[in-house]
Amino acid sequence: VRGDHMVSKHKLAVAAGVRRLDVAPDVIAERATGFPTGGIPPVGHRRRLSVYVDKQVASMEHVWCGGGVRTRLVRLKPQDILRLSSGTVSDIAVVEE
Repeated sequence: VRGDHMVSKHKLAVAAGVRRLDVAPDVIAERATGFPTGGIPPVGHRRRLSVYVDKQVASMEHVWCGGGVRTRLVRLKPQDILRLSSGTVSDIAVVEE
């Protein structure tokens, strides 16, 4: 999702086809991705993970993402994220009115 939005756990669960999901603790997220939380990029994970890109992000020219460490960012095209991760475009952002 965009940096100024939050992920809707309900919408993400629906998109993933699961009844419930939880945020992984830091140690599990790092074990699964190979990167520390706060620096996890959307591609290049240690093992194949499901990647969901919010529909607003998918329409952007480029995005800034975690660059592998907490102090680095990387600029990527959403289309490249989707191609490299076999990601899914979904409406997963919290809508605040």
